[in-house]
Amino acid sequence: MHSADIAAEWLAADWGTSRLRVWGIDSAGAVVAENSTADGAANLSQEMFAPSVLSAAAGFLQDGRDTP
Repeated sequence: MHSADIAAEWLAADWGTSRLRVWGIDSAGAVVAENSTADGAANLSQEMFAPSVLSAAAGFLQDGRDTP
């Protein structure tokens, strides 16, 4: 699932050396969206960490809302 119509209450991430996996979780604790990229921690500079997570989760984050 990866849709701009989905708004996650919070995010969970598994960031390995070769892949970044992000899940959007609703208030009941259910996974409502997920995405995986090749932006592993070993392939990025520290400055790219935040942009990579935001890009991976962009389809399920509401604009203008902080999400833990």
